[in-house]
Amino acid sequence: MHSFHIALLALAISAPALADIETAFVWVQGSPGTNFAVMHADLDTETGDLSVWGDYQGLVGDLTAVALEDLQGQSLGAIQFTGPREGIAYGTVQLAGPALADALASGVDVQFQTTASPAGEMNGFLSF
Repeated sequence: MHSFHIALLALAISAPALADIETAFVWVQGSPGTNFAVMHADLDTETGDLSVWGDYQGLVGDLTAVALEDLQGQSLGAIQFTGPREGIAYGTVQLAGPALADALASGVDVQFQTTASPAGEMNGFLSF
């Protein structure tokens, strides 16, 4: 039994620390009322990886970009998407320094940009 406990202690000491993940969810409603998205995000506070994914539908116009911005309007990156009006948006961007601190303190704005701007656009706010 004694050697078993020593082996467990050695494993615990050598095991990597678990990442600190902050999670956010948002319902994004567009102004025409027919377009919406359900978004989920995980922010790893140690690496700065912000992973965002969601399901969207009913857009007016074709989707051209899904942009991530801080509250000052500075770009944090863009996420990939599939389908012009219905599909999945997903991606990971790397936040570092002030951008990471700002995202944790103030959140991230998710903007669906379309060819029918501004009527087809919608945005939501991810707060961690």
